[in-house]
Amino acid sequence: MHQRIKYDVLSQKELEYMKGRLEQILIERGVHLDHEEMLKALEEKGCIVDMEARDVRFTKELIDKAIAAAFELVRNELGVE
Repeated sequence: MHQRIKYDVLSQKELEYMKGRLEQILIERGVHLDHEEMLKALEEKGCIVDMEARDVRFTKELIDKAIAAAFELVRNELGVE
């Protein structure tokens, strides 16, 4: 049987604040991505892409989908239901 070690580095309120700020940055400022194929793929998924500057801004919906997909992938890899 595996024991879980729990670390509470940040409070729930701090985690929610951090998540909100990260979402705000991805939506309003975005990130620089020097990969043309990825920029095109993200644009097709609904992101706002500046191909000349190679910047991409994300939508809230896409951020939520990515988080859910990552969570599901980790659950599957760990065999957690």
